[in-house]
Amino acid sequence: MQDLRIIDTLAPFGVPNSAGPINWSKVDFAALGQNGELNAVTIARILERSKLYLQRARAAGYNAVSVDDLAHLAVHNFYPPPLKRRLATYQKMYAQFFALAHAENMRIFITTDFLFHNAAISAHLHQTGTTVERFFEATLQNVFRSFPKIDGIILRIGETDGRDVHGDFVSQLQLRTPGDANIFLKTILPFFEQTNKTLIFRTWTVGVHKIGDLIWNRATFNTVFGDIASANLVISMKFGETDFMRYLKLNPLFFASDHKKIIELQTRREWEGMGQLPSFVGWDYQTYRDQLADAKNMIGIYVWCQTGGWSSPTWANATFLDDGLNFWDELNTFVTAQLFKGISVETALADFCAAHGIVDVRKFIALLRLADQVICEGLYIKEFASQQLYFRRTRLPTLLWVMWDTVRPSDVMATLLRTFVRDKQQAMREGYTSAKIAQHMAAIGNELHLPKEVLRSLAFTAATFTIFAKMREHALVGLDATQLLALQKDITAYEKIYPHHYVFAAEPLRQPAMILQILIRIVVRHRSAYRILDRVLLATSPFQKIIARHYFAATNPQLTQQAMGITAIFE
Repeated sequence: MQDLRIIDTLAPFGVPNSAGPINWSKVDFAALGQNGELNAVTIARILERSKLYLQRARAAGYNAVSVDDLAHLAVHNFYPPPLKRRLATYQKMYAQFFALAHAENMRIFITTDFLFHNAAISAHLHQTGTTVERFFEATLQNVFRSFPKIDGIILRIGETDGRDVHGDFVSQLQLRTPGDANIFLKTILPFFEQTNKTLIFRTWTVGVHKIGDLIWNRATFNTVFGDIASANLVISMKFGETDFMRYLKLNPLFFASDHKKIIELQTRREWEGMGQLPSFVGWDYQTYRDQLADAKNMIGIYVWCQTGGWSSPTWANATFLDDGLNFWDELNTFVTAQLFKGISVETALADFCAAHGIVDVRKFIALLRLADQVICEGLYIKEFASQQLYFRRTRLPTLLWVMWDTVRPSDVMATLLRTFVRDKQQAMREGYTSAKIAQHMAAIGNELHLPKEVLRSLAFTAATFTIFAKMREHALVGLDATQLLALQKDITAYEKIYPHHYVFAAEPLRQPAMILQILIRIVVRHRSAYRILDRVLLATSPFQKIIARHYFAATNPQLTQQAMGITAIFE
């Protein structure tokens, strides 16, 4: 379990002063360079930040890094000259970055989707009849030849770049069925075995195509991996059956085979404030670690301390780089590494406190316990989050009413919550109680003499959860016009005090339509096993498009503009 501790390296590549929402799915290559090329100033900045980042990540307990991305490391002969020139600047930077990583004795894994595309690649494949698998292998040969110190590849096959990603390369899904993935592995693994490189194959999927349930469906998992035996294959899985959220049991697929496996963990909690809130994960991750003691061939962890989600540029603090601004993320990142070295949460916290001048460890731990309660009951709606709900190939997220840094309850979202939350009064009480606890946490922070940036985040938490509680009431039972006006005034005052704030939209909600409530109860199931009805829903039909475009897209534009778009789950 303790051997491999991978951490992402997105932070050093962050683009300063971004004008629009930041997509944290991977490096924003289009924004890094001038006319696509990295100049000397940018390269120097990246390398300076990388050196500090790698030193701190190593000191925190990590021994490997994931680096974005394969497409920007390979130069193919058929690429047009301008693209070759741009990629040459990246190769120069990467060579120096890899040298820094090796100076810290950190292994190197390159991320990629299957498969990245552009016009030149598409034309080459069409003109030569080359398969995407063979093009992928040729790319690997190219990169491993140029950068022999690379240890392996981290491969994503179940999600593409977000709709807001632009640049020289954009990914497209290629593997549509479990059989496709199985054939792909049999085709590509011999190359990894011959070159003694590691293929880390991620099971993360978002419900698209027949392979879309790989993250939770044992039958799909067995079809993909069942007859594959390779020492060079590592299966990488998120800890639950959906995204990095609370109230999730450990994914049972960790026990489904004897393949080497790693568990994916997130310490910059994209759904829980992206570092703005005291969202401590230590006790949850310790539970997962202990449960994994019975899983065969667990060889390590893959930690995301910067990667994941969309946010305002004002939330662009970088883990291990912006001193004092990413306190909670750095706490999570340190504790997570220590946990998977066999150390307890309490011991890791004591070590963290000693390094940060926090004298009263017990009171700090008590603060984190309260923070845990606030997140679990004030951000999540406990009754909803505790249910296992599935729609088509997707395990529904346990947090649905908050979209990264935006809270904009739609008619459909409100109807979904009202359908599955029976005790609405209790849910509202939990919201208001959490707001009071958050205010108490701010007082404890002052007693502990925590750094000023941490005290500001605790005050921000108290103010934010006060608004959360009122927004929750609106989503669950609705507020009248007078109450909405008062809430909007509270939001305006909050935004003036906290320029780095959540975006709240206190808009009128229609009374849930009976037909929509009935429809939700029909199409959303409580068990993972498919029903006959689900088989019908898995087929392409006008019915799906009506749901996607009318009910989802029309009520929340975010669902269509970010990530792959909500309509993707109907493919």
